[in-house]
Amino acid sequence: MVVGYPNFYGCVTDVRSSGRDRAPARRLLITVTEEPFALALLEPRASSARTFAVGEGSRSAFPLQFGGPYVGLFACREGRDFLQQIPGRLVGETVDKNGERGYVLTLATRAQHIRRERATSNICTNTGLCALSVTIRMCMLGKQGFVEAGRQCLAKSEYLRSKISGLAGYSLVYPSTPTFHEFAVRVRGGSAAASSTRSSPRAFSPASTSGRVEPARADQLLIAVTERASRADLDAFVSALDGI
Repeated sequence: MVVGYPNFYGCVTDVRSSGRDRAPARRLLITVTEEPFALALLEPRASSARTFAVGEGSRSAFPLQFGGPYVGLFACREGRDFLQQIPGRLVGETVDKNGERGYVLTLATRAQHIRRERATSNICTNTGLCALSVTIRMCMLGKQGFVEAGRQCLAKSEYLRSKISGLAGYSLVYPSTPTFHEFAVRVRGGSAAASSTRSSPRAFSPASTSGRVEPARADQLLIAVTERASRADLDAFVSALDGI
């Protein structure tokens, strides 16, 4: 079972209950976190010993790549059964003959060389550049900076949620469910596509329309707030929505 944490609509649900109805021997839960800063505040979840956690770190260091390459973050329980399910190469930390910290390739699958186009992973120079970019960004932020970025995302998202929910004709799709930096909104007039298009001339990136994924949600916008948004930006966005 693959579960978003937060999920596609920004909701933070208790994934520990996912898969509890399955037999313990067959229970396998994979949690997916698209926003790396979310885990600065959210509690890591693990419902059983057969659990993988995967995510993406590109949002912390470089813009949309339109297909890749991306970073790809993953973790699993220790054990050969789990490690063999991870594609690519694993690098482990060790010490050299002088006692200095170093890194060494501890697991390398040959799928890329043998299976070619059917391989489960592809390690290339561009992937290394992405990893370097994220490493530099993480070093610049530091542990406290990473947490602060997460707090900024959450605080600004909560502020915008409250402002939009107070507009006539707008309502939160999941008002009682906690979110991190994304949330779904029902728009005035019933057409999320029209609302997104009409807000874009005001220098706002059009929000994602949920109707593109589920036709029944054509009246919903999926709005994301990052740490880079200012209070003035958020107020201007609310004003733009209110003017539609």
